[in-house]
Formats: sequence, C-alpha cells, structure tokens
Amino acid sequence: MKNFFRNQYDKILVLMAVVFLVGLTIFYVWGARFLVVGFNRTTEIKGGPEDLVHFDVGGAAKLNLVH
Repeated sequence: MKNFFRNQYDKILVLMAVVFLVGLTIFYVWGARFLVVGFNRTTEIKGGPEDLVHFDVGGAAKLNLVH
C-alpha cells in the first residue's frame, strides 16, 4: 500500500488539486449567483414609479395639505 502512494503521489496530488479547483469554482459561481439574485430581488420595481411613492391622503388631510 505504501508503494502505491509513493508511485501514484503525483497523480493523487494533481487529482486533489483539480477537485479542489473545481469545487472552488462551483462555490464561487454559486455564491455570485446567490448575491446577484438577492440583489435583484431587493431592487426590482413592481409596477412602476407610482409604487415607489405612497401618498397618505388621510395623513395629508390632517396636516391641511389636501383640501
């Protein structure tokens, strides 16, 4: 068994490096996608500019801003 690891050391090292880099790439892409999707959800506007402004008519009437 020791001879197997001594003979295959370079192949095992390369395989571990490839597995690590593939895992890191998948994690990076998943993390970037998660951030982009999360950011889009918080910034998306449903309906248009009128949904950004909510005018409280009752409160404005109490302050005599609306007749």
